[in-house]
This record gives sequence, structure tokens and C-alpha cells, in this order.
Amino acid sequence: MLSKKNKDDIALDKIMKKYGARLCKLRRIKKLTIHQAAKYIDITPAKLSKIEKGTFDFTIEILFKLGVLYDFEPREFVNLYTKKANTKNRNK
Repeated sequence: MLSKKNKDDIALDKIMKKYGARLCKLRRIKKLTIHQAAKYIDITPAKLSKIEKGTFDFTIEILFKLGVLYDFEPREFVNLYTKKANTKNRNK
């Protein structure tokens, strides 16, 4: 049986992958290459790639820059998945 910490880590990994996939989709909708987007937010393309794959934690600063670039409110973006996770946890 997994410990609580491991279950929490697994849940966080799933959320990060969903955030990353959403960011990748938004970048493609804007018709930007990973290099163009990374340059705008002042990180390497490799780091942005890891963010989009959900394997790299990003800062609030990066989230705000992505919000400007992709035209979304960071608060709305974060609420997209945390509300779902909180609802599931309350129903247990």
C-alpha cells in the first residue's frame, strides 16, 4: 500500500501533467514554437518543454508571463484543476 505522501505526490504529478498539456495546447493555438514562447518568458526551450510535459515545477512568475503570452488569467488557470481535485477530496 502506498503511503499518504506517495499518493499526494502521484496526485500532484497528474495535476502538473494536466497543466503542462494545457499550456502546450495554448501555445499551439497561438501558433508559437517552443523557442518563441521560451524566449518571451525568458527561459530555455528545454525548460518550457519540461513544463509542458509536467516534469518541471514552474514559478508564479512564469505562470504570469505565460498568461500574458497565451491570454489567460493565472487564477483561472490554477482553478481549472484545483477545484476538481478539491471536490474529489471532499467527496471521500
